[in-house]
Amino acid sequence: MKRIGICFPERDFKKLDFEEFQKYLNDFKEAGITSFDFYTSLFLNLDEKLEKLVLFLNENDLKITFHYQSHDDHIDREDYSLVLENYKNDLYMVHNNLKKLNIEYKIPIVFHGINYIDASKKYQHKLNLINIYKELCEYTKGFNFEILIETLSYNHPKGLHIGDDLSEINTLLNKVDVDNFGICWDIGHTRLNNIETKTQLYLPSKIIDNIKFTHIHNIILDKRSNCYLEHLPFTDMDYQDEELKYLVENKYSGIYSIEFNTNDLEENILVYLNSIKLLKNCLNNLEEEIVWKK
Repeated sequence: MKRIGICFPERDFKKLDFEEFQKYLNDFKEAGITSFDFYTSLFLNLDEKLEKLVLFLNENDLKITFHYQSHDDHIDREDYSLVLENYKNDLYMVHNNLKKLNIEYKIPIVFHGINYIDASKKYQHKLNLINIYKELCEYTKGFNFEILIETLSYNHPKGLHIGDDLSEINTLLNKVDVDNFGICWDIGHTRLNNIETKTQLYLPSKIIDNIKFTHIHNIILDKRSNCYLEHLPFTDMDYQDEELKYLVENKYSGIYSIEFNTNDLEENILVYLNSIKLLKNCLNNLEEEIVWKK
C-alpha cells in the first residue's frame, strides 16, 4: 500500500480545542493518511496539547515528517557557521522532545537550499552548503533523522536557490555521500520548470535512486496574470500523473506527501479529503496498470 501524507493543519491546531481538532484528525485518518508533515518549529517546545497530539498519532500509527523551519527568521544566511549552528541547535531540541514523546522511528527532514546573492558567488556558496550538509548529517546520525534537500524552481519563488537546477542536486548527492542524506522531489516545482523553462521533467537515475520523500501539489495557470500558481489542492491529476507513474515504475517506497496549506478546516476539510482521494486513486490505478503490463 502506498503511504500518503499531508501538511499538518498547524493554525487550526493552535486555534481549536484539542477535542474539536481531533475530529478532523479522524477525518484525515479515515481518508487514508499515514503521516502528517510538520514544521520543525512546532516541536521546539513541549506542552500538554502537543503531547495529546502525539499520543493520538502514536495510537493511530500516524507518522511524523518534517519541513525545516528555523526558530530565527532573521539569521544571516551568509554566515555559514551560524547557519550550521542554528540547524544543529534546532534539531537537537526537536530530537530531545521526540525522545520524551517516545518517537524512535526514522524521520525525514526537508530543507530548502539556501539562496545565494548573485551568480558569481554560486560556486563557493555550493561548496559551503556541501560542508554544512555533510556536518549536519554526521551530527544527526544518532537522532535517526534523514536530511533531505528539496528540488526547487526558478520562479516560485523567484531567486537563486541551490536546488532550482537538477545539476545542483546531482552535485550535492555526489559530494554528500552519506546514508542519511537524500532528496525530496517536489514534483510541482520540477513541473513548473519544465513548463516555463523547458527543463527535463523526469529525474536522472542518480537522483531518482536517492528520492526519500516527495511533495505533491497542484499548479494552475492564472490567465489574468499569465503565470502559474502552485501549492493548491487537486482538481484532477493532470499535472502529476506522469511523475507519479515514474515514481511507481522506479519502485519508490517513501511517502507521497500532499503539500498545500490545510487551514480553516471547518470550511475546507472536504476539499482536502478530496485531494487525498484523488491521489490515492491515481496511485492505485498506476499500480494496477503496471501489474497488468507485466
